[in-house]
Amino acid sequence: MTVKLDNDRTISVVITCTECPWWSAIRLSMDEAHTCAVGHEKAAHPGEEQAWEAARRWRRRQRTGRP
Repeated sequence: MTVKLDNDRTISVVITCTECPWWSAIRLSMDEAHTCAVGHEKAAHPGEEQAWEAARRWRRRQRTGRP
């Protein structure tokens, strides 16, 4: 399972899931998008941690300023 965040760097972030082609979401920030992706992962793919791990890494980069 892969949850993808497509950030066009202008207004919004589109979230999609490779295993749920009928599901998608739009959020206004990367932080909101990661929260949404983790919520989808918990609800639709219990036991998976791809979105949770991506959110953790992204938030760590935001705190430390590292790429």
